[in-house]
Amino acid sequence: MQGDDSEVLLRMAFRRVPMPQWKDLIQQISYGSGFAGDVSEVTASSPEKTDEPFHFSYRYKRKDYPNWSGRQISSPLPPMLAAAPDSKPSYPILLGELGSFQYESHVELPKGYSPAVPSGVDLKEDFAEYHVSYAVKDGVLATERRLVAKVREVPLSDYEAYKKFAKTVGDDHELYIALSSGDAPANSLQNAIARLPGSDNPEASRSYDEAATAAQNNNAHVSDTGAPDNGTAQRADLPQGMTQGWLIYKVQPIYPEAARQNHIQGTVLLRATIGKDGRIAELTPISGPKELVSAAIGAVQQWRYKPYVLNGDAVEVQTQITVNFQLK
Repeated sequence: MQGDDSEVLLRMAFRRVPMPQWKDLIQQISYGSGFAGDVSEVTASSPEKTDEPFHFSYRYKRKDYPNWSGRQISSPLPPMLAAAPDSKPSYPILLGELGSFQYESHVELPKGYSPAVPSGVDLKEDFAEYHVSYAVKDGVLATERRLVAKVREVPLSDYEAYKKFAKTVGDDHELYIALSSGDAPANSLQNAIARLPGSDNPEASRSYDEAATAAQNNNAHVSDTGAPDNGTAQRADLPQGMTQGWLIYKVQPIYPEAARQNHIQGTVLLRATIGKDGRIAELTPISGPKELVSAAIGAVQQWRYKPYVLNGDAVEVQTQITVNFQLK
């Protein structure tokens, strides 16, 4: 690295720390980058030679990285962008040095294993760009992430755009990739759950935990519908916490006036079939106040989901949907 603030800070750190303690310094840098394993074979260029780019290298070892027991891996790259403030600040958001920053990782997969390769990411805003690509070749998973900083500070007028941008970047950094072997196919449900974006909403977090538990206990499964077209059609039975992550268009129900006047509120639970195109194909009420069922069905019929893809083909999904009615 050369010509940015990171170079200055690293040179200062390596100058202050005696060479025999460089391993401890690199260990702390590794921890700070999100890697909890052990470092060894540390090397670094001379901090005093400022006319040359500064570089350092080390070997990294971590048992069960990052979730090998669940046959999931991630790209071993440090974060590229700080999270946005929870609320709109009174000052511009510091983005840092201008320019293009690129990280690459190459993970050699165990023999006989193949990953469920994630889709790429391409974001463009006035203040920055973010581009990601994933590829597999000769048993190696390659990840390339590139951040282009166009301004040093993000103006307050772009706070909402930056918050969304930073969240997408953070979700990509935290992405887990499921692996499959010849005799043990990857749990596509667990992989899809792992790729759901994070949320600070307690209800969303609870639904995520329920979906993950259901997948681990094999409560979510795929069944053969026996349809004659294209040989064998499949339908996936998925927990509600999982399908919530694929909802792309949602219509809020209109509170029935009669129910409002009679102070009727509560939760309507529906059994839903989502078609291959992401549209609601069928709705069946399971429970809830009868005065609210029609309004719930009328709203949910307009919802749209991303199609659920299994083994390369879109399939129907059966799930449950809850619609809450609460008087204010």
